[in-house]
Amino acid sequence: MDNISDTIRLRAATYLAPNIPVQYFETRLGYIDTSLRYESNTQNVTQVFADNEIDIAWISGTSYIQVAQQAVAALLPVSSVHTHPSAEDCAGYYCDVIIHQSLGSRVTRFADLRGCRWVYNQNQSLTGHYITVKELRQLGEDSTFFGERHESGSDLQSIHMLLSRQSDAAIVDSNCLHIFLDRNPQLKDEIQVLTSFGPMPPYPVVVNHKIPVELRQQIVDALLDMHLDSYYSQMLSKFRVKGFVRITGQEFAAESELISKTNDMDIK
Repeated sequence: MDNISDTIRLRAATYLAPNIPVQYFETRLGYIDTSLRYESNTQNVTQVFADNEIDIAWISGTSYIQVAQQAVAALLPVSSVHTHPSAEDCAGYYCDVIIHQSLGSRVTRFADLRGCRWVYNQNQSLTGHYITVKELRQLGEDSTFFGERHESGSDLQSIHMLLSRQSDAAIVDSNCLHIFLDRNPQLKDEIQVLTSFGPMPPYPVVVNHKIPVELRQQIVDALLDMHLDSYYSQMLSKFRVKGFVRITGQEFAAESELISKTNDMDIK
């Protein structure tokens, strides 16, 4: 494809690694010919845009709600379509409740996790916190339902804690889990997916307000056509991505509502 950033060198960042491998974002940026900066501190997403430090970023839905409220960046109306082993492909993702295989005969549903050692990524995460709170409330329970609760810092670390038997169960981004298992097939028998929740809103891509509208549209058009390139289609498939579709931003309304309804419960 033609270089869409001949006149403007984009400063890019991802806040979704290491849960989603940084190589995935490098692949996307290689297609639009720009470079990547890896950010792990999601607390400063709004600040780096306010300070004009980056031009384009992949962030979580929860962070996007903050970005939108403060109007420090604009949403690109495009997101990725991911495959899931037991659900339909969609512009969004699922979160999987996983258990160590040794619990398989005793635990067959979420309600059976009472008293377990539970691990999740972080307290302001849709998949790690807010969805867990929603499920507990539907059971008429609170955080005391779990015997122990541990905040791991990332979905990837939650998986490692489960494998090392530091926890009995965890809730993780399904894409993180299955990319990890694709890369570590010898560990597939150690982890059992108990149930899946979703689909969650798509992974948002946001851009600096200083980026011209014409360039934003070029980026959107390029990503929508990315799967048509045989090389990049093969690269995307390594990360369980089929391609890209248009989104509107309305997809995040349900997440915003869920956060407002569950903010009063802490699972720490």
